Amino acid sequence: MLKKTKFCLAVAAGSLTVLAPSFSQAVALDGRLYVDGYTSASMVSISGSTITSYSSGSYFAMGANNPNGNVGRLQPNAAGGYIELGSFQNFVTNPDVPHPQGWQGDTNGDGIPDGAAGAGYAGLTSTANIFAPFSFFGVDTYVGTQPVSYQSGSVNTAPTADVDLNNCVGTVCAFTADLSSWEVYWNGSAFQQGPRPVNTGPFVMATGTLNTATGQYVLDWKSQIYQGPFSGVNGFWHLEGTYSVVPVPAAAWLFGTGLVGLFGFARRNKH
Repeated sequence: MLKKTKFCLAVAAGSLTVLAPSFSQAVALDGRLYVDGYTSASMVSISGSTITSYSSGSYFAMGANNPNGNVGRLQPNAAGGYIELGSFQNFVTNPDVPHPQGWQGDTNGDGIPDGAAGAGYAGLTSTANIFAPFSFFGVDTYVGTQPVSYQSGSVNTAPTADVDLNNCVGTVCAFTADLSSWEVYWNGSAFQQGPRPVNTGPFVMATGTLNTATGQYVLDWKSQIYQGPFSGVNGFWHLEGTYSVVPVPAAAWLFGTGLVGLFGFARRNKH
C-alpha cells in the first residue's frame, strides 16, 4: 500500500514552493479542482442531418456512458466552478431534514414519512457553487458535496484527491478522488451519486489522471442509483478541468515550478 502525505506549500519572499516528501509516495492534494464545461464544437453529418457531437468537457449521462445521448451538460458555476478539496459545498433543501429522520411526503397524514428514499423535498433554499444548474428531463438539476446525505442520512467525508507519483507516464499520473459526498437534487428528490458501482455496496474512488506539468485532470466514475424514480439505473460522471494548489492565477506557474519538481524528486528517489 502506498504511503500518503499532504501536498504542502511553503511561502517565502512572496513566492510559493512545494515541500517535497522524503520518499516516493502517493500525494494528497490541497486546493481546488476547477471544472471545464461540456463543449459540443464538432459538427457531424448523419443520414443527411447535421448534429452537434461531444467534443470535450464535463458531463453526466444516465443509463450508458454516452455524452451524445441522455446527457447533462455540466457547466461551472459563475460563483465558483470548482470542487474544494477538504471542504463541503452543499445545497440546502426545504425542509432541511435528511432521510430517514425527516419528511418524505406524508400523504395520508399519519405523521410517518412515505414515498421513495430521498423524495419529498420542497425546493432548495441554497445551491452549491460547483456547477450551474443543468437541465435533465427538462428539470433544473443541482449537485452538491453534502456533509449529511439527504437520501440516506449518512455522514459523509469531504472531497479529497491523491496523485500517485509511482504510476505515471511522463508527467501524466494516476489520480483518484473520494467523492462519496456527491449528491444530486432533481425534481424534489435527492440521489446519492458518489462512485458506487452497486447501489447496495460501499462507495469507491473516482479514478483518472492528473498532468503534473499542466494541472489538467480527468475523473470518471459510475454510480448506481438507490431507490427513487431511477432506482437501479447507472449514472456516469466525467469531469475535466485543472487542479489549482491555490485559487489564484499563479497556480499555473506553481505547477511548472512546484509539482513538477516534486514529480522529478519522486522519480529520482526510485533509482
